Amino acid sequence: MVSKRRVVTQHVGLAEPNYLESNRNTEKPYSVPSNSADKQANAPTRMESYLNQVAPVVLAVTYWFDPPPGADASSYTIRISAKRLNVTGRRQPADQVIHEVTVNGIVTGCGPVAVMAKIQGINPGTWEVSAKIVTTSDSGFRQKERQGKTTEMVPPVYRSAWSWRKWSLRAASSTPVETCLAPFAKPPAVIIGSWAVFVASGIVAAVGTQFWVVDLLKLDPARVLIASVTGIIAGAIGAKLWFVILHLREKRLEGWCLQGMVAGIAVVFPALLAMLNLPVATILDASTPGIMLGLAIGRLGCFFTGCCAGRPTASKWGLWSSDRIVGMRRIPTQLMESGLALLLSVIIFASIYFEKTFNGALFVAALSAYTLVRQGLLQLRLERRNSRFGSPLTAIAAAIVLVGTLVLAITGW
Repeated sequence: MVSKRRVVTQHVGLAEPNYLESNRNTEKPYSVPSNSADKQANAPTRMESYLNQVAPVVLAVTYWFDPPPGADASSYTIRISAKRLNVTGRRQPADQVIHEVTVNGIVTGCGPVAVMAKIQGINPGTWEVSAKIVTTSDSGFRQKERQGKTTEMVPPVYRSAWSWRKWSLRAASSTPVETCLAPFAKPPAVIIGSWAVFVASGIVAAVGTQFWVVDLLKLDPARVLIASVTGIIAGAIGAKLWFVILHLREKRLEGWCLQGMVAGIAVVFPALLAMLNLPVATILDASTPGIMLGLAIGRLGCFFTGCCAGRPTASKWGLWSSDRIVGMRRIPTQLMESGLALLLSVIIFASIYFEKTFNGALFVAALSAYTLVRQGLLQLRLERRNSRFGSPLTAIAAAIVLVGTLVLAITGW
């Protein structure tokens, strides 16, 4: 008997890859105290409510399957059945759950697909878990389902484990699973906390490279360092504000935007250089190799964290990676952007080494080239762009600035 059903819809990226998760408990819901004093006494504190929101206790489990080569299904529904072990007393609704995950947007021939479910609203402890695929979007599935001939169309489902050495999924043992806090759930091909490590490493590399190039140009690296640190703080604030503004409707606060960081640094850093009576244009050129190197390293953190993920693909140039929910072969947009930044860093450094300075032209050219190519890479991401015309207009503006800067630099203006 089904006594409770809760449906939560998560929209991840583009229109096609939506993930529908629903819990169905098999017992009666908790009884609610009728006494208002009891309600007030049992109400969670403000701190408890905040912790339950940002770090709820979840049952995190990942299963993978390999879509049949001949299937034309673009979505599969996995049903996960879970029961808490070692229950003392009467079993509660939060001790047993049926959880369904529907994965859409699967590309034919993309290879193995892994899906992580985070089941909330349950009691902490050790759980026995099993899973199976119950439906697909294959056009012939419904007809064969009525005939009882769907076995060949439904791939088996395995508990997932990840091998970093082989960069592939493998079947794991179906042992009981312990609940954990949501931030510590481990999707495949994701290193928890790697984003912060790579971003911090990128900042250190950027400042170190800048210090080296500034010293190479016989400038004062100490005062430049003061402006750089202040500019980085302004960039961090800009990155957070940019993300919040882009996601005002969703009221999301957890992310950061790279373009916000670049905008913050581009505004504050030159102003501080001018206040310190330093040659603004020359130092901007000298800082550009470090900025691009820092971006290249930081984007590696995006790849290993599963943010800014690319679209699913069946191409051999795709790379198996995760968006922290679904893992499959994707366009490695993070690595492509990292390679772009590294290439610009090398080109700008070589220009400075042989020509010393271009009076700010290198900074403007690198920033506009990066922005121009990045607009194309954004179209390959899983996440849908909020603005229809924002990206094309940005690309046109960046192209105009890039061409104009190159013309001025070549002609010696």
